[in-house]
Amino acid sequence: MEIKMPRKTPRVADLVMQELEAMMLDGQLKAGEKLPPERALAERFQVSRPSIREAIQKLVAKGLVDSRQGGGNYICQNMSASFSDPLHALLEGHPEARQDLLEYRTTIEGACAWYAALRADEHDLTRLAECFTALRLAHEKDDRQDEAGADVQFHLAIAEASHNVVFYQMMKGLCAVLERSLLLNISGLYQRQDTRSRIFEQHKAIYEAICAAKPEAAKLASEQHLGFVGISLIEMQREQNRLARALLP
Repeated sequence: MEIKMPRKTPRVADLVMQELEAMMLDGQLKAGEKLPPERALAERFQVSRPSIREAIQKLVAKGLVDSRQGGGNYICQNMSASFSDPLHALLEGHPEARQDLLEYRTTIEGACAWYAALRADEHDLTRLAECFTALRLAHEKDDRQDEAGADVQFHLAIAEASHNVVFYQMMKGLCAVLERSLLLNISGLYQRQDTRSRIFEQHKAIYEAICAAKPEAAKLASEQHLGFVGISLIEMQREQNRLARALLP
């Protein structure tokens, strides 16, 4: 005879912890951001303040929240550091690895753009508009560092608009790597005005396709953009190699 064990009822603190983790995953709570006060969280989740306190303690134990004496509770800044740090050294020492990064981005970001065009809500479209405006202004000012940062935020906003927490978290983890990679790439690619202008127009095509809710067009525009960057980088490397050989005694 099978003996059925009674089902264990989840603790309130565990349920609150799971809700807070979900908010971190989908970007409602961002790295470095201060958690709302216990009272506000208790009202939001309709639970007691001791349950909120216990949930936060569990998040601290998991390394997701940093509790500062007298200063409140903050989402940890370094949640993605272990993922991105090894890639910094790889990209710095091996320029060919940048092509591997672009292959990865082409696959993932094409899907992000497709889902963003399908699922973006009013908040997402507002965020995308802000990011595209920042990208356009940096492009017009010819500020390469600002343009690299705005480029990363634009692509991250697309991942967020996909409403896929895995895509978003993977892109967020790559942000520091992407910005460094873009700075390395832009310094060479943007020497030619025609290349620089084409890259901006490609970003514009992705943005407009998402705003128009055209998934296939958004995916295609994203893939074409990253494909163009990949080909341009190969050509740039060949030119650098030719110049290096010409300077040999």
